[in-house]
Amino acid sequence: MTDSAICRIELNGASAQVADLRHLVQTNYGHFTSMQVQEGCVRGLGLHLDRLVQATRELFDCALDRERVRGFMRQAIDADMRPLSLRVNVFSRSLDRARMSAPAAVDILVTVGAPAPAATAPLRLKSFRYQRELPAIKHVGTFPLFHYRRRAQQAGFDDALFVADDGRISEGSVWNIVFFDNRGAIWPQAPQLLLLLVVSTQLD
Repeated sequence: MTDSAICRIELNGASAQVADLRHLVQTNYGHFTSMQVQEGCVRGLGLHLDRLVQATRELFDCALDRERVRGFMRQAIDADMRPLSLRVNVFSRSLDRARMSAPAAVDILVTVGAPAPAATAPLRLKSFRYQRELPAIKHVGTFPLFHYRRRAQQAGFDDALFVADDGRISEGSVWNIVFFDNRGAIWPQAPQLLLLLVVSTQLD
């Protein structure tokens, strides 16, 4: 099997069916985290789980079982030691769109695919004044992100860089940015999604 053929989608630990995904398509409300897997290890796994727990509490008023999620991730990888991309979506098929204030039990969708290629060339960026809704949450409202990336590429650039109304840099379309001088790292000060990059952790 080639990397391009890797495609596994599981919902709550079972193979996802078309009917299972209807709500995910029809109600674009939820959040996710994505990561690269190397030999069964993930960088910053604990922080990815923290991100999922915190966002689930805020968006669904529901507690998320970290070990249950980790078990779904481990099962989806299925002892595959190749480099992989892994994404965990949290959404709710029981969500009542007419009564959004009510707590909702969540569903866990785990997608495994081919690894994302590492970027090696410098990017040419076009800046846009834009601030994501709820920037601290990696939510599924990604339409503006790709819209601005498209606009940047139409203008001859590689990607978009977001700038707040006060001129402070926040982040890229789907990535973080950091600057270095002779004294260390300089992080943007505008609200942004925090970068998760620490030591690798086994999923098992």
